[in-house]
Amino acid sequence: LYMLSHFTMSQMTYDRLPEAYRTIIQTVAAEAATLGVAKGREYDEALLTRMQAEHGFAANSVNTAPFVRIVAPLHDELAAEVNGSDILAMIRDLD
Repeated sequence: LYMLSHFTMSQMTYDRLPEAYRTIIQTVAAEAATLGVAKGREYDEALLTRMQAEHGFAANSVNTAPFVRIVAPLHDELAAEVNGSDILAMIRDLD
């Protein structure tokens, strides 16, 4: 599961900002994304450890390749419908 967060600003507002501010926004947005992913992984690991220790929770690793292969055509179709094929490609490159 990939959790996504984003910053939103109208293009008109962004274009009105001085170049220095736009550079700052781009820099801190990338830093926030990196930090958010790191913290998410940290919290997930801590929760998993606690669930295992306190409740005997067992987690299994699943070979996702067959599932990915089966749903890939559907992903392609849906991405094309919303003009999101480039975003889908970026997501696929994460693995």
